[in-house]
Amino acid sequence: NQLAACSGEAPILVLAHSAGGVLVSFAADRLEVDVEPGAGAPRVTVVTVASPLAGVDRASHRAAWFTDKPFAIELGGRLAQYPAPLPGVHFVHVRTHPSGDAVMQPTPTGHRPDDPRAVVPGAVELALPPDVGHDEALLRVAERLRRSPAPRDWL
Repeated sequence: NQLAACSGEAPILVLAHSAGGVLVSFAADRLEVDVEPGAGAPRVTVVTVASPLAGVDRASHRAAWFTDKPFAIELGGRLAQYPAPLPGVHFVHVRTHPSGDAVMQPTPTGHRPDDPRAVVPGAVELALPPDVGHDEALLRVAERLRRSPAPRDWL
């Protein structure tokens, strides 16, 4: 809720990777920004990269890796619905593919962390090439972002 106060009039970009993208997507309806009626560009753009927006399925083998379950594993059971963002907040989901990103591999129960139905309403969705890995996705988007502020130019 303090995002608008941090930048004055400048637009804000939040770049969130993996579970960070899941967490910020849950907060879509809590990111309050001051927006004048009829204002054009969003004040806050949230870019999620390689985020398992459908959750990792607590029953999956991934959950067994931890004796103490981290908050992100508990939170990321099976997700399907995110809140709509408030006015002035825009989401871009940059997705990876299971063939390149092991985090997006379907679980033994058939659950897909990259299920396309798990999305913040109104978000722009972009897909990286199938061979781009989990960490490489963040590096690729950060590099593209450095060159161009237009999301469609990042891939």
